[in-house]
Amino acid sequence: MGDTHEIIQWIDSEKHLLDVFIAGSVIAYVSMLFNILVFLLLCHKALRSPATVLMQGLAVADFLTAFSSYGLHPLFLLEYNCELASTIQLCFLQYLYCSLKIHWGISLFTFHNVSFMITTCLGLQKVISFRFPIWTKNELTIKAAMICVFIFVFSVALGMPRHFAIRVEEEAFKTCTGSINDDDVKQYATKQYLICQTILMTFCCFNGNINIFSSTNL
Repeated sequence: MGDTHEIIQWIDSEKHLLDVFIAGSVIAYVSMLFNILVFLLLCHKALRSPATVLMQGLAVADFLTAFSSYGLHPLFLLEYNCELASTIQLCFLQYLYCSLKIHWGISLFTFHNVSFMITTCLGLQKVISFRFPIWTKNELTIKAAMICVFIFVFSVALGMPRHFAIRVEEEAFKTCTGSINDDDVKQYATKQYLICQTILMTFCCFNGNINIFSSTNL
């Protein structure tokens, strides 16, 4: 069991980080709004195709990525308890909100994985549709939906153990303390997961280059 540490948020006296949080929240909500619009527009039956199904999955993934990054910050900003320590201001987030912020921050990487994997699938779908247009139109739409579901499940399964790497508990004055839950889980969250992440991103980038090369030679 690791040492227990109090979880604090440091905010400089001139509120520069507060401005960053506000700007991030605005950008996140604009992104969420546009992704909702894209998803609804692509629901039209006349637009249904393998590409639009994948784009709907991408819209959902991007919505969740934006929401898990800054979507709840307006709520968090209302729940900080701040005190002046020396020349800096220390702000403590209340227990339940602190735990929620930590786990949503971990989920950010999960949904980002979904985004770049679906983006890779869009590139592959483009190449396949050029080479096999009839088969793509008749057979690939349902398969594209299944691919989106698989990518979501795979990414959640890959990132789920990271939520158990740190145990967040309520401390005095309703603040948070964090401690390492298990050394094996910690090693997965800090090492093995990052290796898997690197392999996935390398694979997606490699496939993206292949798709570009294949498209230019069709």
